[in-house]
Amino acid sequence: MSVRGNVLWTPQHLVYIACLVALEQGPLVERFLDAREYLRSVCPHWKLGTSHGGWVEAHKREQERLIPAIKERLRQHDQALSSRAVASRWQALAVDGTNAACPRTRDNQAAMGDTGRPDGIPQLSMTLIQHVDTGLPWDFRVGSSDESERGHLRAMADDLPSDSLLVADAGFIGYDLCRELLEKRRHFLLRVGGNARLLQKLGYQSENDIPRVNGDDVADNKNLKVDVQVHVPDAVHREGQAVYLWPIQQQERREPPIRLRMIIVRDAEGIATSATLSLDLACLRAGLEGLGFLPRLLIHDSPRGGDLEPHLYAHLFTFAMELEAAFKEPPFQYILATTTHPPESLLKVPYLRLTLDARGQEGLLLKRRF
Repeated sequence: MSVRGNVLWTPQHLVYIACLVALEQGPLVERFLDAREYLRSVCPHWKLGTSHGGWVEAHKREQERLIPAIKERLRQHDQALSSRAVASRWQALAVDGTNAACPRTRDNQAAMGDTGRPDGIPQLSMTLIQHVDTGLPWDFRVGSSDESERGHLRAMADDLPSDSLLVADAGFIGYDLCRELLEKRRHFLLRVGGNARLLQKLGYQSENDIPRVNGDDVADNKNLKVDVQVHVPDAVHREGQAVYLWPIQQQERREPPIRLRMIIVRDAEGIATSATLSLDLACLRAGLEGLGFLPRLLIHDSPRGGDLEPHLYAHLFTFAMELEAAFKEPPFQYILATTTHPPESLLKVPYLRLTLDARGQEGLLLKRRF
């Protein structure tokens, strides 16, 4: 990027200082001075400004062109890094939002709002889309406290890749957002909590006679009536079942229902186990690829096969074998103690190293009971 204004604060200098400041804790001015001192030590040829106020003003001046450039560079890194992964149908992107309190000044309260009281704490609302495969940001929005994470996501929807699968928590479920994502042909997976009521079986007319708009079912029957206060019974929960998001307000406006596919996860322990093991293996692979400073020794102590689907449990072993086959000499060690039968192909040396049996002392690890 070309340099404008104060040449001491180039776009590169601004970004480096901002990253270092974000990693520190304490008063902002002290963090700025520490970051500046560090950069002077590692990049002595750089000419840096000395004033925190000058750095802030340079940020304001460059923000409009700097933020889009940062996002574009992050997306280039996302695409480059994810291309090394196993090809899949989707690019998984996770989204979430949070609020951050700011100093209680009149300027901040006027610019960012407060927590609901005239003398409340001004807050920033922040929403981040993260590339699940690489762990790098894809897009982000920062706004005042009266801006919602749903609104931020709607503003970012146009920049989502066409093959993305957006994963979000229950706070994002809403009629307007879901409809907009469907209209833009963006795929999404949302967790549904008690804040959403999903309807089942809107009737013959709604399922068969309603017109279609852009391939999606919409209702156009003024006589259609449903009881929106009834939750879908547990007995009819089936994976892939069609349900409808149709709040009372949208019914009164004669807006169409949104047809969704419901997936019920009954085994919470299995999901937690699978997520933990997957994260461990992802960290191991990242270490082998030189990302971060992660250990190349992984130990899993009796992950219960009963908590996982059989093919997921078997994939733990096949993934480790595929990772081992990618190197002439395996640069990692994976120790797994299990009471669940592993795949037959691994029941031999060098994979099977030790078999324990609690029926007698000879089968114990230390050959005795304590």
